[in-house]
Amino acid sequence: MKLLSRFILFLVFLSVIQFSLDSIFLNTLLRSNFRFSEIYNDSKSKKYDAVCFGNSRGVNSFFTPSINNVNSKFYNFSYNGLNIQNISTLLMDFVDSNNTSKHVFIEISTIFNSNKENSFSKLNLYSSLSDRIGNGIKNSDYNLYLISKYLPLYKYNNELYYRVLYYLNKSDQNWVNEYRISQSLIDKVNKMNDFDLQLNEKDLNELNRLLAFLNSKNIETTLYIAPYLPSYRSKISNYESNLKKIELYLNTEVLDLSLYITEQSYFADRVHTNKKGAILITKKLLNDYILIK
Repeated sequence: MKLLSRFILFLVFLSVIQFSLDSIFLNTLLRSNFRFSEIYNDSKSKKYDAVCFGNSRGVNSFFTPSINNVNSKFYNFSYNGLNIQNISTLLMDFVDSNNTSKHVFIEISTIFNSNKENSFSKLNLYSSLSDRIGNGIKNSDYNLYLISKYLPLYKYNNELYYRVLYYLNKSDQNWVNEYRISQSLIDKVNKMNDFDLQLNEKDLNELNRLLAFLNSKNIETTLYIAPYLPSYRSKISNYESNLKKIELYLNTEVLDLSLYITEQSYFADRVHTNKKGAILITKKLLNDYILIK
């Protein structure tokens, strides 16, 4: 009986310690300048002229330090590996958190992902702050959902938390590819055979739902596709037909910048521009929609 009592006491003590640490880590999470923390920290005033959401191609095609000034403010919420479901969730949470933006840009090329299953595990760190993320994890990875619910510290065993700590006292908006594509990679791309990119039908449905949501909030939205290395873009046999299918399904125009940059030195690899390219694209987007003069 004594042993059982001690064991129960130990479990209670462990639970108290765990949830106390969870509170401390959560506070650190919300104080960080990491881009996702900006969405969920209600104490920060967030009024933007324009924001961008996307995956790594969004990260490297909307470089806000090149354009922010005293009269305007822009922010990039894109992150490596995000899919349309993730982007939709984060953007809806952004809007529902009383954040304001005159214009939203969404880099949508992650829609070419061959109908892979969407996962929310990458965003688990923010599951206690977002019902959408929590439900996404519950539906896609129920074991992770249970572990995170009863062992909340497990959420912090996540690559994003290292970024949270790194950006505690500095902006994360300077993050962009600095290097230039190598000649060996260019040669490799030139030798590639033509190939097809497949649309994810579920993502098309989700993107349609997201656009309806943004329209209901009277938020001006631009869907765009960032540049590819021209020699790589030329290998995609069904690019134009896919683009038409997207526009027809969504009943909206997609800004096609896939061949906007032809200079190879403005690329970091075959699907990402570098800083020089990102600055050009950012100015193109904002000038086209009269967000800067």
